[in-house]
Amino acid sequence: MTIATRSLLLCLLLAACGPTEEPAPEPTPVADLLEQIRSRGTLRVGTENHSPPMTFKGSDGLPTGFEHHLSHAIAAELGVKAEILPVTWNSHEIGVQTGAVDAVIAGWIPNDAVDVGWSTGYLESGLCLVVRKDSGIRDMAALAGKKVGLYNDPAAEAWAKTALPGSQLTLVEDGYFDLLGSGELDAVIYDYPFVVGEIVPHADTLRIVQLNVHPFAYAAMLPRGEVELKAAVDAAITSIRSKPEYRAWLDEFFTITGPAVEVLDLPKATTAGESTLHTVQKGETLRAIAAQHYGDEARWNEVWRANKDQVAFPEWPGVGLDLVIP
Repeated sequence: MTIATRSLLLCLLLAACGPTEEPAPEPTPVADLLEQIRSRGTLRVGTENHSPPMTFKGSDGLPTGFEHHLSHAIAAELGVKAEILPVTWNSHEIGVQTGAVDAVIAGWIPNDAVDVGWSTGYLESGLCLVVRKDSGIRDMAALAGKKVGLYNDPAAEAWAKTALPGSQLTLVEDGYFDLLGSGELDAVIYDYPFVVGEIVPHADTLRIVQLNVHPFAYAAMLPRGEVELKAAVDAAITSIRSKPEYRAWLDEFFTITGPAVEVLDLPKATTAGESTLHTVQKGETLRAIAAQHYGDEARWNEVWRANKDQVAFPEWPGVGLDLVIP
């Protein structure tokens, strides 16, 4: 029975019994979601617990990963603790819509086709192009007529149909690098944050030859219409991204060192016109580099746009990398 039905029945009973001295109490309004979260003391975050480097179990058996740390940090900014709940890729939006979770943080790119709300971006990166080491494919222009594997995601598929009209697209749930290595696929286009870890066992045979073929930002999935929760989560993400811990997570889970450096086969940066080269020093960010060259850290995005074929993440340009400063 709904609140409205109960209220109507109460009114009918009161009318039948005659007037009473005290009016019927008003129904208690349901608290908004942010208020409920703070009242219960937990932010219920849905995520996949087997998706390195975002969320996974470390060698000690305990959960870890970039999004794992981020989820706990967002909860702390809201003044509560994070309760991490497992969800599957196909049930993410259902969990948010039904109230089973308060948010989903699991490598989602905002998609208007999904009936949910979205936070501000918590990690910018992009799709990257992966080929066999002995392949002559060096960029997207060489994919006409080729067999290209994509993760089975509607947003990625819609983009690829427009960006690669002459390619043979294959949607794959898993095992894309095995298909690429065996020759069943000529190339794979996939999210760099996942590729950088998953490709390491294939470092002898596969290479990333182009970064950011389709830039994006991951965002938290939230219930549609929860304005106060969105504002609070957005503020939390903005605060977290300004802290040293955020950079430390990037270094820990995405840094290209050791075997991972072997999978990058990118074109060298070259200058044109009045642009110059800047060699990245330890601890430098694009914001710091923009402040040095332009006197304005807010112009970091100009450096990012000029170097998207070299820089996987805006906050982490890679020590020793030569960047074009336009």
